Amino acid sequence: MAESKELKKIKKKYGEEFMHLCREIFPTILENEGELFEILTGVFSDNCKTLYEDITSEEAEQEFEQFIMDIYIQKSELTTKEEITTDKNPYELDEYGTSVMSIQFEKNRICTCSIKNRYNHTVNNPDATYGNDLDRIIPGLSYSFKKLLKERGLEFEKGNIQLFDLNNYQGANNGKYYKYNLEKEGIYFCPGNIIIKNSNVKKLEHPESQLLINYYIVDLKNKTISLADQSLKDSFPEVIGEIEDIKVAKKENGRKTLIIKQKLYDNPIEITIDKNNRIIKYKDNNTKTLPDDFMNKNTVETLEMNSLEEAGDNFFKISPELKNVSLPNLKKIGNQGFMGTKILEYVEFPNLEEVGDSFLFLSNLKEAKFPKLKRLGKDCLEISESLELLYLPKIKQVGNEFLELNQFLKRLKLPQLEMFNDGLFMSTKRLEKLDSQMIASIDKDSNLCEGEIAEAKSTLKILNQQEKVK
Repeated sequence: MAESKELKKIKKKYGEEFMHLCREIFPTILENEGELFEILTGVFSDNCKTLYEDITSEEAEQEFEQFIMDIYIQKSELTTKEEITTDKNPYELDEYGTSVMSIQFEKNRICTCSIKNRYNHTVNNPDATYGNDLDRIIPGLSYSFKKLLKERGLEFEKGNIQLFDLNNYQGANNGKYYKYNLEKEGIYFCPGNIIIKNSNVKKLEHPESQLLINYYIVDLKNKTISLADQSLKDSFPEVIGEIEDIKVAKKENGRKTLIIKQKLYDNPIEITIDKNNRIIKYKDNNTKTLPDDFMNKNTVETLEMNSLEEAGDNFFKISPELKNVSLPNLKKIGNQGFMGTKILEYVEFPNLEEVGDSFLFLSNLKEAKFPKLKRLGKDCLEISESLELLYLPKIKQVGNEFLELNQFLKRLKLPQLEMFNDGLFMSTKRLEKLDSQMIASIDKDSNLCEGEIAEAKSTLKILNQQEKVK
């Protein structure tokens, strides 16, 4: 089948595969030349270059079709939607996520609604839950809030309400959806040097010499790196410091590497970005000490900092894409390091001695080895559906909720542990081997209730019997 002029325009703007999808599911609209292209460009911005890939990866073809057909129906002023619409399964949150939602409005005359979800490790786009559509919580809720705001001399802004849910896409007050790389504090940082804040679209002033990578602005002309919004907390620009030179090296598949020569060091820092300007690799073999909030939310897949000895709080706090880590000289990490690592399966920090609270909380690790670690804060390695082996030969003290809800743990080595708290023996149902000398301390541990003491003793007894059989 030959391509029409309209299909060629769709192909040029959104790609060949997306064009084929449109030809397949919108034959009715394509009968009217120009109609579909007008609808698509009216709702999707120019930075949506991976629209086909994103729709199909989430199996959202049916929702996409419904969304476009609804717009077509409204434009055509049809009254019987059933004639051309298809069934749709609405997006639903998990039960716990729904229970912790909050509704916020910007303090302006025109009030923009944002539905927040604090259970943000599992809910897509927690600062735009349900696409910010109040009627998806309870039908008629938008009208009620609109009425209340009007009584107070305020207006209800509908521009950021999303009728189509797609991971990493956000609606703006111009009625269009934008692909974004990262959301932080309700601000969306997008491919194409675009920032969306309070539903308003802003572009970098000098795109010919500036790059928006994650939520940092790299100025190639002035040789600086800064936060894209000054309300954010992140020490990365501070750590980079004064820059002597920045070069851009191109690689395959649209990837680029920024080679940054600092004034204080000879070795360059290398930052690899993908075709959407997401940081996917960070290599810095200069820095020895990091302040708090270094890259506390990021898209990094590979991290190499071979000279690093100490990192402050929130070091790589939210790193859902992290796969590979090289930190051979790291000795100390503050609170909330490496939380929410969804892909990282194996870590070994050979010189790590001390970590704060919530280290590797809610991770998907399978194996973790810390041969020199002596102290862990509370909530460390809590909640995992995959951790099977944990090696801590030097650990003497752990905080509350250590290893709580790790139901797949099979091998645990804690030979020097002197004190433990509640939560540890809630993760022993699948344990096959426990190397520990904790039995004598169980009765002395005042933090355990009678039921937990009994469960701990029972578990240790079973494991000791298994060891004798072996």
